[in-house]
Amino acid sequence: MIQVNRSLTLPYSSAQIYALVADIEKYPEFLPYCQTVEMHWERGHQLAASVSVSYKGLKYTFATQNNNIPTRKITMELQKGPFKSLVGAWQFEDVEQGCEVKLQLNAEFQNKLLDMLLKPKTNHYTDVFIDAFVARAKNLYD
Repeated sequence: MIQVNRSLTLPYSSAQIYALVADIEKYPEFLPYCQTVEMHWERGHQLAASVSVSYKGLKYTFATQNNNIPTRKITMELQKGPFKSLVGAWQFEDVEQGCEVKLQLNAEFQNKLLDMLLKPKTNHYTDVFIDAFVARAKNLYD
């Protein structure tokens, strides 16, 4: 199983960082490996969407249902895709220095070989994605 637990403080408001993370339709513009996003439905603060990812010849699409608490939290739960399981949450809290952002993610691929190949690289991929979100925040808010 792949587990991610990250926390960082950014010099922006929780409303700004929440808006950036919640705007999944923009992910292909700035997230490495993200090819397309397809919104399936959106009702109030809930939505379902598919994300297509491509990396070194590996291509897969997964769908999640997200429950959003504006400016505070986004939870994600797998609907379909190459994962046996995928659950996660982004949390946003205003602090004196800006916004404390927490990302928690637990995932397991259905394909054990893929799971074993990617698990050792979890920290690297997490850093790449976090760096992309930080760069996007600087582009939007500085």
